[in-house]
Amino acid sequence: MPKRKDQILERITSNLAQFEPSRIGSFVCPTCLKLFPITSKSEITQAHVVPRYCGGGLKTYLCKACNSHFGKYQDEWFGEYLYLARSGKGLFATKKQSRTFTINGAQVTGEFRETDDGSLEFYIYKDLMSPDAVAAMKAAETPGRRKISVPIPILEKSHLITVGFLTAGYLLWFKELGYSWVFQAHLDPVRAQILSPNERVIPSTCVLDAGDVCFDRPWIGFVELDNNCYPCAGIADRFVIFPSFSSPRTYERLAARAGKGFSVKYESIRISDYHQFPDPVGIIYRDQAMTFADHFCNNSVAPVLLLYLGDGQPPQAFLPMDSTQRKRWQHERHQDTATARIKVQRGPAFPLALQDLPLDS
Repeated sequence: MPKRKDQILERITSNLAQFEPSRIGSFVCPTCLKLFPITSKSEITQAHVVPRYCGGGLKTYLCKACNSHFGKYQDEWFGEYLYLARSGKGLFATKKQSRTFTINGAQVTGEFRETDDGSLEFYIYKDLMSPDAVAAMKAAETPGRRKISVPIPILEKSHLITVGFLTAGYLLWFKELGYSWVFQAHLDPVRAQILSPNERVIPSTCVLDAGDVCFDRPWIGFVELDNNCYPCAGIADRFVIFPSFSSPRTYERLAARAGKGFSVKYESIRISDYHQFPDPVGIIYRDQAMTFADHFCNNSVAPVLLLYLGDGQPPQAFLPMDSTQRKRWQHERHQDTATARIKVQRGPAFPLALQDLPLDS
């Protein structure tokens, strides 16, 4: 009986072949888009969507280089943030702390921790301090109250945390939609940001605060912001926003609204799990195209369309579009209007029963 990894890689390569038949038996990394033979198993690695040490159980597949890169940059501080968000603890409860702080202006070596009642305890390690540092600490001592300054490293890593959310959200969509998600050129800025975490490729408004909500487990779906809809992922206490096919300039629009409030509605969906991808699929939410692979525009692949009407209604599936419909989609997407609205022909439609499987793989 094939191992689970072999089964999943077979599903991934079968999904790839639906788009590019010449690549049967191959794997395209969803983030760097490099091609690998499926037999190069040492170069195709299992990756946690969210870091394992903070409870992440969802897994997908990446090339070895991308997986190592994310572990080095995104996972460390993203995982630290998730730990705080899910534990309900404050910033002083971070696992990664500075080993130095100042007392009355004198730098000391030690550690601090938050107690159950919310107060802080400080410990000074004089044996790890130089004689000059100990002397400076004693000289700074004054009767009465002490002024303690504590650096919080996680506050300096907000951009890496944002990129961590973006990476996890992107991989969640790949996990459920496969190459119907990956092969969208308007996601190139997202991939560029994921692969260049120390640079600022897209605005930080790609990740929005979910307010008082903290999601029990990650999900994909749609978010409505002031009547505009976008693909999103819900992770911990954040919405991760992605450009839609109808609105590829999503991040420009969100950046223009930075600092202003939004009217927000969201809805989660289930497409598949265990990397059991459906046929090539495009997704419409209400009257806006959410996902639509480039192969659908150039007529090389005919997609099934999933129409979500919102408010928790089950989707309808529409049989593959003809070339006239695809050309109209491509034309409307490049109009100067803020959002190209899609009128779906109510052709051959049928209810679609989605799988209801547990999220962990």
